Amino acid sequence: MKKFIEKAAAHLTPLRIFLVLGAIIAFAIDHITGFAATYVMATALAADQDMPEREPKIFSYKVASGAKCYAGGIAVRNSTGYVQPATTATGLVALGIFEEQADNTLGQDGDIEARVREGVFVLGNSADSDAITIADLGNACYLVDDATVAKTNGSNTRSVAGIIRYLDDLGPWVEIKNNKSLAAGLVAANNLSDVGNAATVRNQIGANLVALELNIADLVASDAKVYRIASPVAGVIYEILAVLENHIIVAADATLTGKINTTAITTGVVTVPLAATAIGNVYTALPSAAKTVVVGDVISFTVGGGNTDATATARLSILIKT
Repeated sequence: MKKFIEKAAAHLTPLRIFLVLGAIIAFAIDHITGFAATYVMATALAADQDMPEREPKIFSYKVASGAKCYAGGIAVRNSTGYVQPATTATGLVALGIFEEQADNTLGQDGDIEARVREGVFVLGNSADSDAITIADLGNACYLVDDATVAKTNGSNTRSVAGIIRYLDDLGPWVEIKNNKSLAAGLVAANNLSDVGNAATVRNQIGANLVALELNIADLVASDAKVYRIASPVAGVIYEILAVLENHIIVAADATLTGKINTTAITTGVVTVPLAATAIGNVYTALPSAAKTVVVGDVISFTVGGGNTDATATARLSILIKT
């Protein structure tokens, strides 16, 4: 036996030892847990394969003072870091579903812990205009209580519950997990509790604003110069800003009258007043109507007023909200 062992050891190179140990571990996993081990190679697939998957994640969290958490209820983290049942409120982060009842009614923050499971769960649907429909699949939904979700943020009064993955006769199936990016940290407004789709996100972080610029090289009223630019996006003209450069105006106010194609923009006239003219001053106009553009629309500004100084120039910025 001693000679056999010595002979076998002589052939067990480090690589062979690694392979043998790997086979032993795979055998143990297969027979102890019933889970067949499959090695996922770091190469592109050329055929179907089994993908290893763990059980849904279960975590323990410290429970808030006075909270009674029922099994099957939606668990949220409050602003102080403790878990409690979901309610209609902003600033909550949905964590999952309570695995079992945890009663901290008479306790202080953190006296007990509750087990919370992440996953996709069927929840109660809100009613009327807040009811989730099949058209909402893939959008975020919002917390009403520890058993109910809604399609809207309730005028910025609700926090995000999770992502709507399915809808059937049982109700909306919602993916709930401790995903901070859904509920906080991206922007300050309402702790992101009113984010339901990409358009809302763009609006909150300002990514829906496109700025166009025009160099107004001649502010002489009698020249009546027209400056044009084509809109590269569809949207509404949100604000028009002009900054006076090179020289101040003289004689009278200078005006820049905006149009979209041949239609005048309502309250779309920027006035550079003689009484308050100074290089670097910014003058604005807030369009109130006739301000919608589509791709390719021509936005123009015609110089008017009474300025006579040929050296006065301005730079115009047009903000379009998509």
